[in-house]
Amino acid sequence: MRRLLMTAVVLAVLATTLAAPVATAAPVRPGPAVGNRSHGLTVTSVDALTARTTVYRVATTNLRQPVRIVVTLPQDYDRRRRYPVLYLMHGTGGNPTDWVLKARAEESTAKRDVIVVAPDAGYEGDGGGWFVNWWNGGRGGVPRWEDFHIDQVVPWVDAQFPTIATRQGRAVAGASQGGFGAMHAAARHPDMFATVGSFSGAATIYRDPHTRLYAGSIIELTTLLLDGAPPLSMFGDPFTNAVHWEGHDPGWLVDNLRHTTIDLSTGNGLPGARDDLTTCCTIASNLIEHAAHTSTHAFARFADEAGVRYRLISRVGTHSWPYWQDDVQRFTDLAMKQFRAPAARPAQISYTSIERRWTQWGWTVEWDRRAKEQGSTLSRAGSRGFRIAGEGTARVVTPRSYRPRSTHVVTVTSGTKAVRTSVRADASGRLAIRVPVAAGQTAAVAIR
Repeated sequence: MRRLLMTAVVLAVLATTLAAPVATAAPVRPGPAVGNRSHGLTVTSVDALTARTTVYRVATTNLRQPVRIVVTLPQDYDRRRRYPVLYLMHGTGGNPTDWVLKARAEESTAKRDVIVVAPDAGYEGDGGGWFVNWWNGGRGGVPRWEDFHIDQVVPWVDAQFPTIATRQGRAVAGASQGGFGAMHAAARHPDMFATVGSFSGAATIYRDPHTRLYAGSIIELTTLLLDGAPPLSMFGDPFTNAVHWEGHDPGWLVDNLRHTTIDLSTGNGLPGARDDLTTCCTIASNLIEHAAHTSTHAFARFADEAGVRYRLISRVGTHSWPYWQDDVQRFTDLAMKQFRAPAARPAQISYTSIERRWTQWGWTVEWDRRAKEQGSTLSRAGSRGFRIAGEGTARVVTPRSYRPRSTHVVTVTSGTKAVRTSVRADASGRLAIRVPVAAGQTAAVAIR
């Protein structure tokens, strides 16, 4: 009897064990874990949005509170491969999950070998920061949205995922305020993104007088009503701080985009084929789209004047997601085409900036001048020389184009005066050349 009882107990225990679900660890999602620190970002949380999309919350000293970076991986993601990256910038009052939940970015990139990254551009769906380091009455300080996106998000993505970490492997696009964000990033950092798209965006904010009125009003309403910040916090006074506005306006920087593939789309603010009763007749869908239409066409005019190529889709339609769903699909097709057949690095480059010091395309320019911000342009820059306009003395450092420690004859011509000197390349093959430039003049530099 005892043996039968013991047998029954053992069988009961085995039956219970077999019937119980086997405990397994939750699958580990590709990418960084909580606590990861890289490029000034600390991951504070990791959450699954969908099977392919993960929401990373990160902390940075460039912003006053943690924000999100939303990453969508390819369906057949393979850590051993290298993928191009499509960056998507959201609009006013939005958040980066909008691209998955409203714009159907996962569907647009289905069966595409591309990583999609959508960073926050505001705090928890407030008005947003307009993608710039805020002026804050000239004091600067947080928030520094441009530094976050350019100096942290992009290198962080390249460090955490198997990306093609070059200009040829990056595209950036955005809708509404995010359209400005994408154009701003590409115009101020043209050596970082090969393709840019603006969907119903503020492609220019200052150079055109009508756009200046629209954009200035929208930016201030965002600052005061949605962000709860003091007036003129983002860009400063548009009258007394004109240089700062110009230096952040893609329309003023249009020549910087000469070697970038540009895709623009805008409606006219009237209900169109993709509208219904929820999108056809609101201030946001009608008036804001009309402002975006004005801005986009003004940018196109500036591009025409500069001889910069672009593609423009101008349609009947409103400021709403159904149109941006189409835009994401079209832009993804364009970006993938550019990824497959990337353009070669241009033999000569031009770059305009208001910064005292900048680095682009391997060139570095640093000005000795009184003004902190002032327009200057490096043009026709190549291994045989360059031209530079501005005011002050510029220290120009070339890319690694020369034999290390080789000596070259450099001739600087300004007006009727030409000065010839010998300059030796450093150990990496760069030349450092000092160029005095008088106000209103352009200095020509020949390198032999």
